[in-house]
Amino acid sequence: MLPNYKTIDHYLQEVALSSDVRSDDSGNLKYLSNKVLFVSKNGSFTIIDNAQNRLKKLNKSLEKWEEIIKIAVEFTTVRAYQVGLNYKPGKTWKQRDITDYIEKVKNYVGSENFVSYAWVAEMQKRLEVHYHAEIITTKTCRKVPMPDKKGHWKSGGSNRDEVSCVSINYLTSDYMKKKEQKSHYPKGIRIYSVWLNEKYFDATDFWALRSVSYPCWLVENINNAGLINPKIRRAAGGGWLVKPIGGVKEYFWKNDEGVILAGKEAEDFLKLEKYKYPMPF
Repeated sequence: MLPNYKTIDHYLQEVALSSDVRSDDSGNLKYLSNKVLFVSKNGSFTIIDNAQNRLKKLNKSLEKWEEIIKIAVEFTTVRAYQVGLNYKPGKTWKQRDITDYIEKVKNYVGSENFVSYAWVAEMQKRLEVHYHAEIITTKTCRKVPMPDKKGHWKSGGSNRDEVSCVSINYLTSDYMKKKEQKSHYPKGIRIYSVWLNEKYFDATDFWALRSVSYPCWLVENINNAGLINPKIRRAAGGGWLVKPIGGVKEYFWKNDEGVILAGKEAEDFLKLEKYKYPMPF
């Protein structure tokens, strides 16, 4: 059975496509690792790199977060911190580590004073996770303490600097340039997160931040319908169900331009195509 229909916009507008279409010496199509195949209705196909897609979404979300913060937040009334979190030898990544740290800071300063945060996970050369976070609090609350000294981060060392403004260079540009920093992630890890406190941001801000994660055509339909920050979920059989907050009517949108093939289905398709006309592998 073929996977659910999905729109090409979801991928082509948000990912860097791989042109490395070849097999290894044994003929195995290992280049399909972390990739899927989009087959359009006319039979043409494109290889889509899910790892690149993931990193591109990370960058788009962080850029939008920074944009929202700089517009909505008056920096004379808040404090901004850059935080680094390491794992010491003998300690390794666990799924709730960064979540628990954020919760401890939120409880320490008071949830009403916790304005916003963003964090990213990168890999070190020794194949252990390292976190970079930006935390924004109100000016009048207690300062965010040094994570390891306060006991908010017990897995290793840490650093914390108070800064005059928010810049995602700390989260991405300066720390994600090397290949090993953005590969070999543990299974099940989230590589980034952004969050806004509804006390300081409105529905338009939340929708602007969420919308970068959805297909462009779907966001356009939602905006044209005049919906702001709606509930969105995938529909069985493909497409999306969109419901206004507090509304009754549920919209259904689907864009059937082709199918996504993964794993053995993708391999079988390409092996079949190899005998139709010359292929670059």
